[in-house]
Amino acid sequence: MLVGGTLLATAMVSGITGAPTLDSMVRASTPLNVAIGSGRPTVMEFYGGACPHCRSAAKDLRPVEDAAIRDKGVNWVMINTDDPGMAPVWNMYHVDEIPHFEFFDAAGNEVGFEVGDVGAQTIERRIAQALAHGARSD
Repeated sequence: MLVGGTLLATAMVSGITGAPTLDSMVRASTPLNVAIGSGRPTVMEFYGGACPHCRSAAKDLRPVEDAAIRDKGVNWVMINTDDPGMAPVWNMYHVDEIPHFEFFDAAGNEVGFEVGDVGAQTIERRIAQALAHGARSD
């Protein structure tokens, strides 16, 4: 009960201060069914609602998510590992630790993954690789 109250209080304070939160990333994300076959590069982020590393990463990654969507036309899909309905997706990518990120080029080819709170620069580098891979004429 105390944990729930703490999470609620944290969410309320974050909402008041405008600090990036995991919840705000989820709200801004592209639904999986929209991203599939969209012809756009995609970042799939696997997270858990109570995961402290996922919540910490959100502070650094929300601006990266915004720029990727706005400036680069990238889909950013958030997959909640607490949702049993999404188990086939996270099992397909062997998600054993979160946060876990999968990167796809515009053709839907997997071009890499990262695990853990790896930081904004690593995610930006992986997005650049996905964009470059999709731009090849091979």
